[in-house]
Amino acid sequence: MKGGSINRDERQTVLDHFFRLACLQAMAEDGDKASDLDPARVDEVVHVRLTRTEFAEALGMQPSSIFVRNIFLLADSDGDGFVSFHEFLRLFAVFLKGL
Repeated sequence: MKGGSINRDERQTVLDHFFRLACLQAMAEDGDKASDLDPARVDEVVHVRLTRTEFAEALGMQPSSIFVRNIFLLADSDGDGFVSFHEFLRLFAVFLKGL
């Protein structure tokens, strides 16, 4: 899906894989990261950047929520207005492990 626009259903599929891979990465033991995902899909997912609306929807919240705004700003460590896969993974790992 690189180089072209995608429709809403395709984007949702990519986002579903994004969150699945983030969970696998954050909770997996060493050596058991994402072995059951298609490598092409993994490459696509790690290049996804979430908007605040997508981030909020994943949490089941409104984009205008103060909580969403603050967590999004915390996750967006490079300040580009999006949350990359790696930024999301770092935030998720902190919440998951309490580090």
